[in-house]
Amino acid sequence: AVVNGGGVGGGGGSKRSKVKRAKLMPHEDALVRSGQLVDITHARSSARWLSAPPEYYSVTDGLPIDLPAGYTVVYRPMGDRECQYLLTHKALPATQPYQAIIEGETGRIYAEKYLRGHKSVDTSPTTVVEFTTPKELVDVLFKMQHKVEDGALSMGLGHKAGKGLPLFNESLQQGQTTFRLVLVKRPGGTRSEEAPLVPSLKKQLSDEGRRLLLSSIDG
Repeated sequence: AVVNGGGVGGGGGSKRSKVKRAKLMPHEDALVRSGQLVDITHARSSARWLSAPPEYYSVTDGLPIDLPAGYTVVYRPMGDRECQYLLTHKALPATQPYQAIIEGETGRIYAEKYLRGHKSVDTSPTTVVEFTTPKELVDVLFKMQHKVEDGALSMGLGHKAGKGLPLFNESLQQGQTTFRLVLVKRPGGTRSEEAPLVPSLKKQLSDEGRRLLLSSIDG
């Protein structure tokens, strides 16, 4: 089992009590109870950190090794309002001018930077969402618009980018594209901090993914 970092004894009691006051959203609490998210909060954290069990990525294409044929994964960091809309409507709202999705292991590393404090945006991201989607759809969205961001290729769905949001939402609502929450930062204070890594995560990343992850943590 993944062990909560809060098991460290000694000092930091006030920080632990602060973490307890960081109340989870109802859907987050339900995912923790079902085991789909694990609380990985460490003892001194002023926020609560939740993570999905770690994935194993292929060293050849940077995709999860258990991914069905013909599918890929893309990631998006999002704030509470967008996440709630997704959970309620099984679609993304047309509220962001760019609305990036980023493919593969490097995409997850890039998306997590918004929660780890290495990148910022005015939507105050709290959640990284993983979408499992047909590779054919991502190829179409890539042709519509893409750009390089910190070593990752992002595709913009918004009205000031590729305008592919209707295609992506149609796939979501038809069940061809599915999603899950893979990282949550539920603020309990104002201090920016690093997310603790799921045990053994570094060993499960490819060499390129490990390099990108470590460089993002080291700043």
